[in-house]
Amino acid sequence: VSYSGINIANALVRYTVKKIGFSHKYEDYSIPHGESLTNSAGEFEIQFIADKVALEENHYRSFRYYDVTAEITDNKGETQNSNINIPIYSQKAKPTLVIPERIDKTNPAVFKINLVSFPPNKTHEVAYCLEKLATPAKPTTKIDTTIEKIIKKGKQAILRYDSIVLQLQNEASGVYLFTAEYNGTTEKQIFCLYSPQDKRPPLATYDWLIEEKTICQNGEKARISFGSSLDSVYVQYQIFYDNKFVLNKHLILSNEIKSIEIPYLKEYPDQISLYIYYIKNKHFTSRTVKLQREQKLPQVKIETTVFRDHLIPEIGRAHV
Repeated sequence: VSYSGINIANALVRYTVKKIGFSHKYEDYSIPHGESLTNSAGEFEIQFIADKVALEENHYRSFRYYDVTAEITDNKGETQNSNINIPIYSQKAKPTLVIPERIDKTNPAVFKINLVSFPPNKTHEVAYCLEKLATPAKPTTKIDTTIEKIIKKGKQAILRYDSIVLQLQNEASGVYLFTAEYNGTTEKQIFCLYSPQDKRPPLATYDWLIEEKTICQNGEKARISFGSSLDSVYVQYQIFYDNKFVLNKHLILSNEIKSIEIPYLKEYPDQISLYIYYIKNKHFTSRTVKLQREQKLPQVKIETTVFRDHLIPEIGRAHV
């Protein structure tokens, strides 16, 4: 470590090194500290061995570093302080995936991957695999992880915080498994791939719901799609406002998706709730969708005036 902000040659340096962000099992209070002398360029060097950190420790903590503080006293007795932080990376990262539960296949599918235990601005090769899962015939709380087929496999060099982007427009709607692997460690996540043009839910479910448009200007229409993979499902949807139902309708769904449009009236408050109820064979589920009025930001007009351009040389000169 070198400090060369102000050249203080041949000066006494007292330094300490503190661990920041380590868990208690790695805490060691016999941290490096001591004295040294700067060289003719006002620099000094200390050396210490960084602690080894377990993989699971790095997976949950991304702010681990050594805090190095130096106090330098010159030959006049004046003291200056300097400080630097040295990040610690284990180089044994477990990939962390950030994937939405539902992905619209008409847009590029973005799979965010984090390698929190690696330095930024350095790439690492990550292997990935996208697989389609089998679709159960009936709704179930347990996800069937039977692999139907492999869709895509590959490798990509990614940064510490990066993404793998895939084009899935031609893939069938359904349930998929995305796997990322690096250095022998893997992370998996299941998601549902759908299209706004789907005629029926892409998976077996009592209550399918897509909020297509929920932020509207006055008079503009909100757009909601809901459905069920079962037959003869009773669905009721309501909006309650000003102590009364301003919308109260029902319909029967049979393995299909219906889209509705709801005008956002001027008299509505800035937010209202749409309540949707599904009933089938004594099975009852409810969903709530928040509809909001679009808020326009106030426009600020800035006018600039250069007063010097309006002055005549030697006449009317302003002094500030």
